[in-house]
Amino acid sequence: ARRARLSTSTVESALRRRHEHLMNPLFRLLGLSRAIILYVDPTGYERGRVLETCAARHFHVVEVFSPPFASRFSGEVEGVLAAPAAGEEYTWAETLTGRRGRIVAVCCGSDDGLATAERLAAALTPRCSNGINVARRDKYLMHEALRAAGLRAAQQRVVSRWEEEGEPFVRELLAAPLERGVVCKPRRGQASIRVSLADSVATAGRQCRALLAAPVALLRGDDEAGSPSVLLQEELRGREWVVDSVSRDGEHKVVALWRYSKASLNGAPFVNLCDELRPANDADDEALMEYARRVLDALGVRWGPAHLEIKRPASGPVLVEANVGRWNGVDFKLLADACLGYNAYEATLDAFTDRRRWEALP
Repeated sequence: ARRARLSTSTVESALRRRHEHLMNPLFRLLGLSRAIILYVDPTGYERGRVLETCAARHFHVVEVFSPPFASRFSGEVEGVLAAPAAGEEYTWAETLTGRRGRIVAVCCGSDDGLATAERLAAALTPRCSNGINVARRDKYLMHEALRAAGLRAAQQRVVSRWEEEGEPFVRELLAAPLERGVVCKPRRGQASIRVSLADSVATAGRQCRALLAAPVALLRGDDEAGSPSVLLQEELRGREWVVDSVSRDGEHKVVALWRYSKASLNGAPFVNLCDELRPANDADDEALMEYARRVLDALGVRWGPAHLEIKRPASGPVLVEANVGRWNGVDFKLLADACLGYNAYEATLDAFTDRRRWEALP
């Protein structure tokens, strides 16, 4: 009966104390329990940075691959640990960790794996999960979520047929006296692959038909792909900036501010020349960061890293896209450590596992 009278706040407080007890380095070093970071799709130099950071904090990392990545390794690489199917997460985790380990965070190293990582976090670490929200990955739904929250977002249209859906939208957009083009892109893509820019109806039609004929999408595995479609958006003018953030229980901290230098080269409209780490020292910078925080709120982000690409026209910031659950794609650790004294990898561990370190973070 006494147990039945326990309030929700009492239970949550007990769970937090147990979580922080497991985070104690001495507790882990004595082998009494293993605090496990589940790392989905570990790839490239980021893998080395994550493993290095976790080892320094005595966390055990379990590397697991999402369905898109695991399928690439099938029959070629031994020892690949594939993520469990939906509904099998808890049993899979018990078998994986045994009674001496506990998964304390789920991180992700690829755009392909974001849906899988989100599902694993919701099932295995619900206390520090963002839940499931496809709008964090689908670029069309992302901007609609911003619009619904009262934030500035791109004009856009999803089309599966050029003549009936795409052409009227492009004609209307190009007729506006703003001297802007039309961006044609996959709803779910990465790294500007197959993203094109048109300044005429004819060019937009060719680009749209080509993408519909050979779609590029990461809507596999945990995100279900429907019929082929293309996202048409207004060209956003202004210099492009990046806000790298980490969140803990709804508190968003900006851990780096970058300015992109991009150009049109060799027939590609968006070629990244360099990323410049910048100080945040004026009202415009603060407005940019505040907009980024409101974007995270609109997308229901409460935990973990995010990488937001934002244009800064004179009228105010507007999102290009948000990569929720991902760190910056450049090898930023050394530069961030030298210039800022901290980095997003360490900040992510702080957010998930160490409240005191998190509170000390600017």
